[in-house]
Amino acid sequence: MFFFIPCQVGAERVLKAEIAELYHFNSAFSRPGFVTFKVPDELSSYDAIRETTSQVAERSIFARMVSFSLGKLSSENLVESVWGLVSPTQYFINRVHVFCRDEFVPGQNGFEPFVPAGLIELHREIVRLSPRPKFLGVDAEQFNRPAIAGETVLDVVQVDVDLFFVGVHFVKENSPIHALYSGGIIPIEFPADAVSRAWLKFEEGLRWSRFPIDSNSCCVDIGSSPGGGSQVLLSRGAEVWGVDPAEMSEIVLNNPRFKHIRGRINQTRRSLYKKVQWIIADMNVAPKYTLDVLEDVVKFNSKIRGMLFTLKLSQLELSRNIPQFLKRIKSWGFEKVKVKQLVFNRQEVMVAAKKQ
Repeated sequence: MFFFIPCQVGAERVLKAEIAELYHFNSAFSRPGFVTFKVPDELSSYDAIRETTSQVAERSIFARMVSFSLGKLSSENLVESVWGLVSPTQYFINRVHVFCRDEFVPGQNGFEPFVPAGLIELHREIVRLSPRPKFLGVDAEQFNRPAIAGETVLDVVQVDVDLFFVGVHFVKENSPIHALYSGGIIPIEFPADAVSRAWLKFEEGLRWSRFPIDSNSCCVDIGSSPGGGSQVLLSRGAEVWGVDPAEMSEIVLNNPRFKHIRGRINQTRRSLYKKVQWIIADMNVAPKYTLDVLEDVVKFNSKIRGMLFTLKLSQLELSRNIPQFLKRIKSWGFEKVKVKQLVFNRQEVMVAAKKQ
């Protein structure tokens, strides 16, 4: 018996090391962006599988989602065979997720994680032929309808041209948002006027963090140029101050709720940030420098409610330092701190830190 986990292409090695350290699970079959792990015999019961898949998805930095494998199939008679794998089990399927592993790193050659049209059609066929339709959730035939708490999800992932893995995962009240969507890919449409990929990262980051940023919020965007992250905050009605020595996009500058403070954050007067409640940051520097900059701001302003920022990892193996980074952030008074390599991150992780 196995768990399977999709991840970012290139992150397989650190994912294996992370799961081995957290749970002592041995990795088995793998492809770029996809890894399986052997399930110990003591975790073979229904309750243990349900709890462990949810726990691994929540604790792992590099796993997009986690599914308990029911088996693997070829494309021949795939739809009928999928339900054949489910029928001997005690699982009552409420929703179906169909996806494929990534081909490239996000942002490489214009690639962004997505579910191809052919697999969306496969989803419809699998749902249509469910032998137990009365158990399907509301709008189960709609591909991007999110799963809800209490549902059991059937996962069908295309790993190679003629190789599919089939599994199940369970959605709980506190499940990460990525567990609600096929392959952990939140359906985010990149707007035509987005000025950079930072828009994708921070749109996903705000949905993942569930930070309540709205028209009553005042935010600072550190390293804001050309303005993708600021756009996300502005779209929620927030007042945004972008701090960066480089130029901002005219699209952002023309928004009356945006102010550009041209310069480096350590060259500006801290008194400017007295009313700021939220910080986002996406700086192409070493993690220690990012944390030094953030510490300088939050120690001056006790009104800061939360921070959402990236930590660049020049080598993914630097992830072993993440526990130290989180300990440092908590020492600033942020009780709730979590970290994840989001779907639209590159060689970096996103950190969400919030005070009670």
